[in-house]
Amino acid sequence: FQLQNRFIITNIKSAIVIIDQHKAHLRILYEKYLETLKDHKPVTQSELFPENITFSGSDVAVIDELIPELELLGFSLNKLSNTTFVVDGRPSGLKSGSIQEIFEGILDNYKKNLLELNLDKKINLARSLAANLAIRPGKKLHQEEIMNIVDELFACKVPEVTPDGDRTYAIIGVSDIQNLLDS
Repeated sequence: FQLQNRFIITNIKSAIVIIDQHKAHLRILYEKYLETLKDHKPVTQSELFPENITFSGSDVAVIDELIPELELLGFSLNKLSNTTFVVDGRPSGLKSGSIQEIFEGILDNYKKNLLELNLDKKINLARSLAANLAIRPGKKLHQEEIMNIVDELFACKVPEVTPDGDRTYAIIGVSDIQNLLDS
């Protein structure tokens, strides 16, 4: 079940597991995007109404550099002018919303990671996209979404931590719960 629209509570044999839904989804998306970049198997969903996006010169230079990787992730974009692109496809499963805002968020995270962490381009892009698109704390989830997050998190290669190293879940043993109640 979901607690405070922020945590997912589930149980295992002799404990309960408390999962931070945002951090878990961040880990899931990061591994998914990283795998997509390595496998070169994009799944693009065509836009019914292609969207134009406009950026400053410095942001355009970053996007130009990232176009091959963005296409591997499932984005389909073409340059219209020195500062404008048309997006006629997005990764399958990407939430609907303003593609301009999505790209601005990706660029902000990408540039921040570039300055602070000096990451490989693909790792940086996967982190940036995941950070921008992960479920936010406070979002009410349906039971099916809760189950998917739990299943997908524990199918990850490194389910314990986010790409930044924050813990995604905590385990509280039955004996720990009993100790809390006995004191």
